[in-house]
Amino acid sequence: MKPSHAKFLALLGTVVLGAIQSGCKPSPVGPSPAAVPVGNPDRLVTISPGSGGACEVDYPVASLKQNQKPKHTISWATESGPYWILFDNRQGGLGSPIDPSNKPIKVAPTAGKFDVEAASPNYYKYAIYTSDPSATPQPPPCKDFDNDHDTGLNVKR
Repeated sequence: MKPSHAKFLALLGTVVLGAIQSGCKPSPVGPSPAAVPVGNPDRLVTISPGSGGACEVDYPVASLKQNQKPKHTISWATESGPYWILFDNRQGGLGSPIDPSNKPIKVAPTAGKFDVEAASPNYYKYAIYTSDPSATPQPPPCKDFDNDHDTGLNVKR
C-alpha cells in the first residue's frame, strides 16, 4: 500500500467516525418545546368543605389576562355539594367581572367557563355560599369576601 493511500484511508476513517458520532445524539424525551403551550388558559377553582361550616378553595387567586390567546377562562368545581359564587358589590366593591348584573353563579358540580373580556382590569373579590345568596334573608357565606383576601379574580390586560 502506498503511503498516500494510507493517509487517504486514515482521513476517510476519521471523517466517517466523526459523522457517525455526531449523528448519535440522544433524542429528546417528550414533545418538542415548540409543541408545549405556555400556560394553561383555563383556570379551575375547586371548592371543598372546611372546618366549622367554612369552605376552602385550592386556587384562591386566579389571574386572567384579557388579551391572552387563547382566551383565559375561569370555572369552579366541587365534589361536595352545591356552592354559589357571588362577587362583591357592596359599597366599594366592584361587582362581577363576568356578569354586570352580578347574579350568583351556581357550582354543582361545575360552573361553566367564563371569560372576563368586558371587565376592567382590577381585583374582583368573591364570596362562596352553601345556599343561594339571593334568598331573603341572605344566608351567611362559608367563605366571605374579606376572608384573608384570598378568593378573587385578578383581571389584567
